[in-house]
Amino acid sequence: MAADPIFEPLQFRNLNVKNRIFRSNVSGRFDNYDGSGAPARINWEEKFARGGVGAIISSYSPVSIRGRILPGYATISHDDRVPFWRKVGEKVHSYDCRYIIQLSHAVGSKTSGESKISERRP
Repeated sequence: MAADPIFEPLQFRNLNVKNRIFRSNVSGRFDNYDGSGAPARINWEEKFARGGVGAIISSYSPVSIRGRILPGYATISHDDRVPFWRKVGEKVHSYDCRYIIQLSHAVGSKTSGESKISERRP
């Protein structure tokens, strides 16, 4: 019997994925109110990587705190947020799993309604 194609590698231009199992966005307010990342997210993503998925697509990651839909999601709004995302990537990559950050920016009624939130860095 031939091997199941779902376990075959998948190649996109510059992205090689070990199999065709992708874990799509699974919401979860793991992170801090101010948009900084929390260890709970790292543990959550690592669990799927350790389980053998080929790639993980993050929950939405706002590029601006003013454009977030809900608090409790890690943003990528400033350079000082990069070390957290790097740590997530390193954990996931240690299991030969790829990590894809889903960028987002909500407007109008889709935002968290906190238009007065500043872009202060933690």
